[in-house]
Amino acid sequence: MANTTDTEVQTVPVQTTPQFSDDDLKNQNPQSKSEKLSIKSKVNEYVKNGNPVFVYSLQGDISKYKESQKEYFRVNEEGEALYFSNRLLEPGQELKKTNSGRFQVLQDLEATYSELETETTKAVAKLNAISQFTGLGKKKLAERLLANF
Repeated sequence: MANTTDTEVQTVPVQTTPQFSDDDLKNQNPQSKSEKLSIKSKVNEYVKNGNPVFVYSLQGDISKYKESQKEYFRVNEEGEALYFSNRLLEPGQELKKTNSGRFQVLQDLEATYSELETETTKAVAKLNAISQFTGLGKKKLAERLLANF
């Protein structure tokens, strides 16, 4: 029987908004109201119900974000607005408001499609090479590959 170890996850204390006034939050972002909301940096990560949760600080105009989060709006000890996601994000990625009124970092679908198309082309080329090397047709090769699962 294999030994298993539990991993410990440290969490950073998160405080709710009553400790900071609206003026404190406005002073955090002195730029214009038209500034976009984006990820500043990752401040924490933890596991909840077996799923990873990444916590990020935000930069930009947080007024609409704060309004949409209502009682779930959180700030860290420095008064920076926090964004929680189950996806690993990069600093500078922009948050956009969806039709449902939530804020999300939307994926660049063109880049994702291009990446998937490239990987699919590579996989097909590998299967063709294996088929030629083994002398098996694609159907027979697929049967043998799937038999191992």
